[in-house]
Amino acid sequence: RAEEVAVQAEGVKPGLSVEEMKEQGNLAFKRASFLKKTTAGKQYLDEAKAYYIEAIRQSSTAKASPENLSLVCTLHSNLAAVYLAEVPPKWPEAKAA
Repeated sequence: RAEEVAVQAEGVKPGLSVEEMKEQGNLAFKRASFLKKTTAGKQYLDEAKAYYIEAIRQSSTAKASPENLSLVCTLHSNLAAVYLAEVPPKWPEAKAA
């Protein structure tokens, strides 16, 4: 699992904050929704997934606060949406996210 995350995180720009990664993931997800069922759409979904996973990973070391918990919940929901947007939808992964 850790290797999969490392491979997916390769496309993530270094030095971004968790909030910036969330925004980049949101942007990639929106682009993917416009390009459904195309190679570019799949690549944008992979990019969104990588940003969300890396943001979740980085936020796991942050101190628990209402703001951080809200952000992490949003990231998990967004990651689940990415898994469900894939063709075919990845229900087990979405449920785990």
